[in-house]
Amino acid sequence: MARKYRILADFTADLLKPLLLKHLPGSEVAVAPYGQVFQGLKEHPAATETLVVFSRIENTLPSFQALSQFDPVDKAALDRDVDYFASELREAARHQETVLVFSWSIPLGMRGHGMADYRPGQGLRYAVNRANNRLADQLADVNNVFLLDTERVLINFDAPKTNARFWYAGKVPFTLPFFEVCAREIAAAIHGLSGTSRRLIVVDLDNTLWGGILGDVGWEGLKLGGHDHIGEAHVDFQRALKALTRRGIILALASKNYESNALEAIEKHPEMVLRKDDFACWRINWQDKAQNIVEIAKAVNLGLASVVFLDDNSAERARVREALPDVFVPEWPEDPTDYTRALYTLTCFDLPALSEEDKKRAAMFVEERARQELQQNAGSEEDWLRSIDMRVQIAPLNSANQARIVQLFNKTNQFNLATRRANENELATWVADGDRYLWGFRVSDRFGDTGLTGIVTLDVRGEEAEVVDFIMSCRVMGRKIEEAMLGVALAKAAERGAKLGFARFQPTKRNQPMLEFLKRSGLSEEEENLYRWNLESAYPQPDFLTISMDA
Repeated sequence: MARKYRILADFTADLLKPLLLKHLPGSEVAVAPYGQVFQGLKEHPAATETLVVFSRIENTLPSFQALSQFDPVDKAALDRDVDYFASELREAARHQETVLVFSWSIPLGMRGHGMADYRPGQGLRYAVNRANNRLADQLADVNNVFLLDTERVLINFDAPKTNARFWYAGKVPFTLPFFEVCAREIAAAIHGLSGTSRRLIVVDLDNTLWGGILGDVGWEGLKLGGHDHIGEAHVDFQRALKALTRRGIILALASKNYESNALEAIEKHPEMVLRKDDFACWRINWQDKAQNIVEIAKAVNLGLASVVFLDDNSAERARVREALPDVFVPEWPEDPTDYTRALYTLTCFDLPALSEEDKKRAAMFVEERARQELQQNAGSEEDWLRSIDMRVQIAPLNSANQARIVQLFNKTNQFNLATRRANENELATWVADGDRYLWGFRVSDRFGDTGLTGIVTLDVRGEEAEVVDFIMSCRVMGRKIEEAMLGVALAKAAERGAKLGFARFQPTKRNQPMLEFLKRSGLSEEEENLYRWNLESAYPQPDFLTISMDA
């Protein structure tokens, strides 16, 4: 079903419509009449799912308009204007799935008050910063409103942003290329909210992660750091990549080199920022890089649509782009001094919020490597599972876990029973309606904590109980966690008086692993995609798991 967007702006925004359709194909976009932002916020068309609000500060806040005319304005007046706008957004958000709001900036071309621009009550810059921060604070508890940083877009956009003729002829304040960048920002936010942002960077080594060809100069001769501008640029690029791992992005290597030589360079070169433990996986060999990327994605249990490939070699980029169209392969600068900026301009990693699991994801994959090494040396799969001392902690939906639960709901595709998408408000409302329950499952073992990796929801209706959602991160597939989750759900259903438990599978193009589990689960398939369990019998649980539940 097509997702429906509605654009509210205090200028003519019709140029945004075709650009947004280009970046979000299959959508439906409506543009409200020019200059009717406040009126539009009071309207609630039932067909709209995402509202995009793009207003300029001089037209939205009367106090700022006065300030721009060099009239003194106290902070209280500015705050009152912001609070009124925030209240209108808050009310509109009650009727929308998502509201995206472009933040305010100083009117383009306006110098402001020069050296007094940061003075309270006088400066335009001070007023813009205060207004944006106040708006963010006022909307902090509204889970479906998100601010887009207009100032960052303006700073990173090098081409002309405005054309006075466009404004006077048609009330169009921006150039077409700038509208294109705004459309990309909206699309990036939507991908982040829907769980389709990119999560894995596969990067080359020679002349990408470091300067020089390892096979020619040896690790001692690589350009990294020092007093060489190319070496400094590569070090800064590595720092930027490492910073991304702290927001949940995984790193992997695909390089045509001898593995032992490359790993030696990574570990021994004193200027390397990234070390072996920063990479979840690597394929360092002389094989086709497209095939290596497929193997890397499989090793970390991610689809190719989660992958970004960075390589200085245009032929390698073209090969991967052609062979693996789901992989995002950005054009890459020829000059290494531009690498860091090129990385910073990518919009494909945006997330609506950063969970604790996101922050720890890179470390989790290092721990996973240790598990796999142990598994290779174990006598059997069951011996391995018993040896890693797995523990499962279960908790209902609460303020501490809701961000991660919403994230799993909206980005998990392979091990997902219903592939239902929901935000925090929708989940809280669903749980509060009737005899319904939601539990999050956190998994840990002797190697570390893999975080909240599973969700089950249960709807008890008299003597029948439906497992509505069954969601599990692929990172714990193959460890019998799914059996434990199902067993807990069915036991809870029996405790609440149900006699029959059932689960209805909703097939998609990507959730075949969920179906495979249902078919081997022991539940009976009495009709297609409907699986049942007689609750008079307890569902068997793996005996090597320690399971505990929070109140």
